[in-house]
Amino acid sequence: MENLTQYRKRQMRLTEEEKLIEKEKRRVRDKERKLRRTEEEKKKIQYINYRSHARKFLTDLISDEDKPLFIEILRELEK
Repeated sequence: MENLTQYRKRQMRLTEEEKLIEKEKRRVRDKERKLRRTEEEKKKIQYINYRSHARKFLTDLISDEDKPLFIEILRELEK
């Protein structure tokens, strides 16, 4: 039990009703935070999401044998 975070320990102590109340508070707080984001922050988040999806796609697409060749080609393109 010592490996649990404080959040997890607290969640274990709460009743189901309290958990639902906490979840709703978190949902509202996250929604408000999302509305406060500037256009620049939104673009940055979108870029990060696109980049991670592209990385995952390329990782699945390229076999392990071809990765060194692909990295070499990328380095040549960066020059």
